[in-house]
Amino acid sequence: MKSHLSLVIACLCWFSCNDRIEYKEAAPLTTKVHQKQTTSYNPSKNAYFGDLHIHTSWSFDAFVSGVRTSPDDAYRYGKGESIPHVSGKEIQMNRPLDFMAVSDHAEYMNLIPNFLLSIIFES
Repeated sequence: MKSHLSLVIACLCWFSCNDRIEYKEAAPLTTKVHQKQTTSYNPSKNAYFGDLHIHTSWSFDAFVSGVRTSPDDAYRYGKGESIPHVSGKEIQMNRPLDFMAVSDHAEYMNLIPNFLLSIIFES
């Protein structure tokens, strides 16, 4: 077994070190630069502020951490409205976000809240 392994390693080294690789010369890359400005050109280059990673109670990890807000609450928060925080206080941003996305996990989506509601209403 040891001699077979040595033979395989020797073959791999020999094949990886040979000089039979042919390199073809490629044509240089050309990039066409457009000098005209687009209709939406903005010389100020505005910065926009947002959040693309927001979890609500529909995500398992957020729910077990005490988050009880819905996707509607998250969008209201993004628009500048106040929503309840895990601490029990209302939170609100100074200004609305320019963009946002609720990115709840697909696994177990809304499973825990619905399970708890079914237990409450069955009793």
